[in-house]
Amino acid sequence: MRKAIAVAALREQRTATISLLASLPDAAWQHAVYTSAGDAAGVHGLAAHLVVADEALLVSRWLSGREGARRLASVIGWHDGGVAAWANASPGEVLAALARHGDRVAALVRATPSGAVNVAARGTQGRRQFLLQALYRRVFHEFAHSDDMAVAAGVVDDLKDPSRPVAAALAFTVLQRLPVQVLPAVAADAGVVRLVVDPAAADDRPPQLRHAAVAEPLPPLSAAPPVTCGRQTWSFDFARKHYGPRVSARPDAVVVAAAGPLALLHAGRRAWRELAPAQLSITGDHELAALLLDAVARPPPAGSCVVFSAA
Repeated sequence: MRKAIAVAALREQRTATISLLASLPDAAWQHAVYTSAGDAAGVHGLAAHLVVADEALLVSRWLSGREGARRLASVIGWHDGGVAAWANASPGEVLAALARHGDRVAALVRATPSGAVNVAARGTQGRRQFLLQALYRRVFHEFAHSDDMAVAAGVVDDLKDPSRPVAAALAFTVLQRLPVQVLPAVAADAGVVRLVVDPAAADDRPPQLRHAAVAEPLPPLSAAPPVTCGRQTWSFDFARKHYGPRVSARPDAVVVAAAGPLALLHAGRRAWRELAPAQLSITGDHELAALLLDAVARPPPAGSCVVFSAA
């Protein structure tokens, strides 16, 4: 099941990226995007960056055990030399490469034994991660850059919600980063916050799920973020320093967030106070919930792929 979701997420995010880029006129490919260091790129450069990340994965023999998983975790960062090689490629050539490489990556994952998703390796910043985490991180990476390109081209309002497999990958990535990257930054020593990550915004949920955040039962116990295409729920007990799907304490605050906006918040592309109520809602103690959301929205650590913003 986990491998099937990973394959679907990789393919469907690539389909969404190609659909976005194919809808742009050639002139929009040159619209400026800026890195967090102030360097300029363009929609063309970002699309080429995705091609280069694919190429690095395809030649890294990442299926060969722990070393392969480590390499997979390290091919997301910006690579000027690789991107420069695509500088003179036409939009059509870049699109063809994205489609071709996307098919090859999905085929590699599909051909991988299901047990390989549990192969652990040292990832970025020396942290251990599993192959499944690295695959979902790639989906998260491409989703964030697709938003960058849409913002630069002025078509961000036309973007659709991520598909359910993509939403599952985004939610998994944010949740598995919380213990190391987010929770140490929360200045709270009391209270419980429940975070409900929904695959769709409130307006797109079935009516019976639109207001079910507090009453719905917790998901099955798990040692890791549950990998499903439905809702995912984690709670944070700041007094006991407990977190995860096992926390059963009554929440003081409930945050319901759509997976796409939550991922963009964590990637530094959105401010949570500016999200629409259908994308993120808070019930209960707003101040406590704000402490968690402010930590989720902190910039990614050094070593992550650079953050881009429109001019």
